[in-house]
Amino acid sequence: MVVVLADIIDGGFVEKAPTKATADVASEETPATVSEPEINENVDQERFAAFRLYVEGQIRTTLDRLRPLYKDAHESMLGKDAMMTELRMPKIVVSQFENPGDLSTLAQADFSSNTITVFLPQFKEFSDMQDSKSDKTRADLRASIETTLGHELGHMLIDRLIFDARISGRYNDRSQWPLSFVYEGSGKRMQEALAQVIGTYVHLSLEGRETDCASIAENMLGKLASSFDGCARYHKNFIDHYDAEIRDMGIDVLRDRHVKEPTDEEIKLAGLERFKETCACQTNWYLVYGLPRAGLASAMVERGSSSLASFISDALLKPESLGPAISNEIMDGDNHVERLDAELGNATLAAKNEILYKRFLAAKELPAVKRARAASS
Repeated sequence: MVVVLADIIDGGFVEKAPTKATADVASEETPATVSEPEINENVDQERFAAFRLYVEGQIRTTLDRLRPLYKDAHESMLGKDAMMTELRMPKIVVSQFENPGDLSTLAQADFSSNTITVFLPQFKEFSDMQDSKSDKTRADLRASIETTLGHELGHMLIDRLIFDARISGRYNDRSQWPLSFVYEGSGKRMQEALAQVIGTYVHLSLEGRETDCASIAENMLGKLASSFDGCARYHKNFIDHYDAEIRDMGIDVLRDRHVKEPTDEEIKLAGLERFKETCACQTNWYLVYGLPRAGLASAMVERGSSSLASFISDALLKPESLGPAISNEIMDGDNHVERLDAELGNATLAAKNEILYKRFLAAKELPAVKRARAASS
């Protein structure tokens, strides 16, 4: 399950639209700096030093790809004459430890301090990429790293565009802000899906592949089909082997805690605790990340060869124009997401497992996801 979570869960994000003060901080010159991390005795320090250099180089290269996109999206949103700030090189923090808030977090962006933090699971992906003898595995891991770092820089780009729109004078009153401007509810789902679009654009661009809307959507939907399928199989396995799976989870947890000779009751309680965390994590991913990505990518399919810059503009300023594909998954049409959240939140742990299994099965059947799965098979 660790692999599935690492593949599908994205990390920490800007919690709200930037204030004038935080935007001023973010617009200051901030040269790339890679912090000296606390030492983790379980980490190969020589390889970690190579990873730090890799991350800095990757972020520099990614930023070079995103600056023209930022300029084009800014012009599409606000016109040629609107004042434009700059997408600057962030400070880089590379940690040898997990994010204490979410152990599966790969990286996270903080717009207010113009900082990107990369966590231990991303280093593990890098190490696996270095060690793998399979060309496909190395390519898949490289794609994951490129997309993850592109996603976090995508958050920086989105926040910068929102700030530009606000200082243009067109959105002085908060009541005038489009839903995408505020990082909560529908706005959070839109920003997260759009950041993944930008991360996918980065990966395809670095590979020299097509980066029109249809190409980005195809790549995103293919990966979503795999993630939905993996999650469904995971929960089905728990349904079929619940007691054994809980016991295995409990043993793993207690081993990590250095508990020797635990009782059966201690093993069961630890396993239930970990499974509860897993269900909460997958519920959050399904509602906030998975379905919104499927909705936005479905809308992108309709745009075909259109430019990404114009799509970003519409997604931020007039998401309702993107059509019915995102009405439920992002904009919570007919309280769709709210009802799903309540259904999952009120369920017992066993029932939640059943619900998630059925939800991931249903997500696999979304039309655009089915087409992507068929095309890749």
